[in-house]
Amino acid sequence: MSQTDQTLENQNEAELNSLHGKIKALRHVTIDILDDANRQNDQLGQTTTRR
Repeated sequence: MSQTDQTLENQNEAELNSLHGKIKALRHVTIDILDDANRQNDQLGQTTTRR
């Protein structure tokens, strides 16, 4: 493997690691949004059943 190939391989690996971190963060945000939506739906359900 040439020096250029190794450099490109290292850059690709770094970009993949960065992308993995971003995907992981996005997954956590998505889960938080789902949890919040479920809590709000529960609150709305409790509000409408009290009437």
